[in-house]
Amino acid sequence: MSGDDREFSFNDPAPGDPDGEDGPPLPGGWIQLTSERNRRAAEIYAALTSTGRLRTLRPEPLTYWCAARCSLLDVITLPDGAGVILGVPRFKISPGRNDATSSAAGRKNNTEDGRRRWKQHANLLGDVNRLTMLSCDHLHHVFLPDEAIQEDLEARRVEVVVRRDGTRYVVR
Repeated sequence: MSGDDREFSFNDPAPGDPDGEDGPPLPGGWIQLTSERNRRAAEIYAALTSTGRLRTLRPEPLTYWCAARCSLLDVITLPDGAGVILGVPRFKISPGRNDATSSAAGRKNNTEDGRRRWKQHANLLGDVNRLTMLSCDHLHHVFLPDEAIQEDLEARRVEVVVRRDGTRYVVR
C-alpha cells in the first residue's frame, strides 16, 4: 500500500514507538507523520469553516479574539481523544503594518493575494512549536503557549480575549 492509500488516524503512534509512550528520539519518519497529521487537521478546519459548521460544533470550540473582536484562533477538540486542532482563520493586516512586519517571500508564500490577505492554516496542539503566534491589525506576533490553551480547555472556556501584551481574560 502506498503512503497515500494507507489508513490514517490521529491516534496513530509515532513510528518506532508502538506503545505511544515517550522514549528516545524518533526517526525522521516522525516528521512525515506529524506533517500528515497537520495536513489532516488543516483539511478538517477548512471543511468546518467553508461549510459554516464550525460554530455548530458541540462542545463549542474555544475561540481567542483580540480586544477589537478580530478572530485569532479557533481551538477544536476532536472526538474520542483524537487531538485538538488549532485553527488560525484567514486575516488581513493593514498595508503599512504588513510591510513592516513581513518579508516579500513570506507574503508570496503565505497570502492569498501576494500582499496582505493571509491564508488560514491549522495544526494539532503539541505537534508544532508549543507556541501559537497570533496576529491581526491590533496585535502582532503575540505568542500563546500550548499550556495556556490546555488550561482554557480544561476550564471549559469558550471565548477568551488576548491583549497586546499576551495576557488574556475570559469572556465566557
